[in-house]
Amino acid sequence: MSIKIMSAVFDSDTLKPTERLILLCLADHADDQGRCYPSIRRLSQRTGLSERAVQSNIRKLQDSGYLSIKMNGGQGGANLYIVTATPAADAPLHDMHPRTKCTTPPQQVRHTPAADAPKPSLTINEPSVYIRAQRLPADWVPTEAETEYALSQQLNHDEIGVMANEFSAYWSERNDKGGRKSARGWTATWQGHVRRNAYQFIRSRKNGTSNGRGVGGISKATEIADRAARIVANRTANC
Repeated sequence: MSIKIMSAVFDSDTLKPTERLILLCLADHADDQGRCYPSIRRLSQRTGLSERAVQSNIRKLQDSGYLSIKMNGGQGGANLYIVTATPAADAPLHDMHPRTKCTTPPQQVRHTPAADAPKPSLTINEPSVYIRAQRLPADWVPTEAETEYALSQQLNHDEIGVMANEFSAYWSERNDKGGRKSARGWTATWQGHVRRNAYQFIRSRKNGTSNGRGVGGISKATEIADRAARIVANRTANC
């Protein structure tokens, strides 16, 4: 998140409401150089707009100079967005006409780089926050945004609690490389877990049985939470 860029977006007098919303969402993902690479689907989820509306407004922001895009320049081949909250294009546009009198031939200037000058690197150094991997914290619970995502999949709070305990218990046991992810990686993993399992909870609720996991979903959540606590306690004792 770039507070500097978000503040500049708030201060802009030329952005329309929808454009401002999308630019704020991009700034929330960006580093202080304005670089980020969220997917269109992610922007659609965060803003509440359709994917088509997001794409249309991104083109407008690009045309007006608020945004530049490097195709496939982000992590995993995603498009890299570079946010410029206060572009020179803020000034009103005027029709430009070529000068017809007293014209002077433009000077031709050729810049020749030094023979030993290094070639520019094509590698984009992304902010460390995007690539730092760590284990799922022992006291992990879904964030407000992660809970809202689960609610959007037609789950209720009790079912989200059961699912969160299952998620935490499973990943706290993983000691391999796959058990370490960035903060965004954990969010994406949680969302995938929700999508894969939501239908079981919804089907069980409609059938008037359990909350999706055996008999008595809430008691099952307590059982899973106790098991996760024992795992953490044993790991602490062995350190």
